[in-house]
Amino acid sequence: MNKWWMLVLTIFLLSGVSSLWASCKECHKDKDNFAHPGIEKCTHCHRILGKGTGHPVVVKNPASLRSEIVCGGCHRDKVERVRKSPMATAKEIIAVVRFAWKAQSTLQPLYTLETLPDYRESGQIVDDFLRKKCLRCHLFAEAEKRGAGCAACHEDGRKHKLLPKPSTENCLSCHRFNRTGQGYAGLFERDYSVVYYKFGSSRYHKLTPDVHYKKGMDCTHCHLNVMETPKTLRCTDCHRYRGIKGHDKTHKRLRCETCHAAWSFQDYGLHAKREDIPDWSLWKNYMNRYDPQMLDLAKKESDGMIDWLDGKFKEGVWFIGWTLRMWENPPLGIDDKGRICVLRPNYRFHAHYQDKELETTCIVSCYTPHTIRKEVRDCFSCHINSKAAGLGLRTGAGEKLLITNDDVLANCTGYKGRPLGEKERGALLRRPR
Repeated sequence: MNKWWMLVLTIFLLSGVSSLWASCKECHKDKDNFAHPGIEKCTHCHRILGKGTGHPVVVKNPASLRSEIVCGGCHRDKVERVRKSPMATAKEIIAVVRFAWKAQSTLQPLYTLETLPDYRESGQIVDDFLRKKCLRCHLFAEAEKRGAGCAACHEDGRKHKLLPKPSTENCLSCHRFNRTGQGYAGLFERDYSVVYYKFGSSRYHKLTPDVHYKKGMDCTHCHLNVMETPKTLRCTDCHRYRGIKGHDKTHKRLRCETCHAAWSFQDYGLHAKREDIPDWSLWKNYMNRYDPQMLDLAKKESDGMIDWLDGKFKEGVWFIGWTLRMWENPPLGIDDKGRICVLRPNYRFHAHYQDKELETTCIVSCYTPHTIRKEVRDCFSCHINSKAAGLGLRTGAGEKLLITNDDVLANCTGYKGRPLGEKERGALLRRPR
């Protein structure tokens, strides 16, 4: 009986919209193909939900992670795993930033994108910062260069076409702004001052790209099953030591990228200030070029901005800038397995609100610079190098070159790694034999 009622309902719905099926492309002229291979009906994915005024009510984005009836209907297990993945929950990023702002006492995740409260509920201004400035790339939202949900990775560059395997271009739509993926392509974001953005200049410094990128390898060649059971190939899965000098017991604790990374992302001292009544004239030369709404907000002299989690416009504007951005002579640390790694200093905040500097703590983490090359950096990019030891830029006589402590990492809290200890620093600063 239920089947008959479903048939009657379907006929009823189709009666008013069958002509629209044949004429979808009359309006959607940019959709000149069917997105999914083997599917040749718009309504197979854009399911009809009901009868509308002049147009049926359809599933607008079949790839949404909130949709149970389209991608989730055929690929239910995969969609469930994606919903729990770091790209959908962002729980680790939320935990680290909240810990750095002393909004929580543990680095263990307490919130996800779905549960992170508004700052008026939590009483923590960092939650407003996260919702407005950090969490643009989560898979539940559509960004300016990609779709939402499954389409974020599988859409072919905003075309109406799905790819079985994500391309490097798709990965870089989120993994950019001095993130690991951008380094793979040899791009380093310029600072925000207008002096770096003269007419016709690129927003990026063009540095040495990863050798694997130059050879045409996509991210998914090494990062397998990213959304299911993540597995990353190690260097030694493809490369063997072959008795090469330097691959000996003296350097056995070093991770491959510690020597083979041409450069690394080193963004020191992120200054974040919220203004409820912004004086835009003070910021006109320091617009945040990567945030798609900042230039528009400046033109309107707005007193609020978009909350990326709920899409609502809310009071208060966040302005950010860096003390220093560098790439040469990476600082070193120790990873969770006791190996020598490259450190990232990107969780060193200077937060300001209501003319007060908020108390924060410094966090550093080991990471893998995707700037690999066959050659290695010279010995003194690490040895007898105070910056590599985490003590900051100094002259040979030990005089500090910078006026702030942002480049001194030795006293920072470690996350998935730690800074070098006193004895380890001492050994590194001695001249090698």
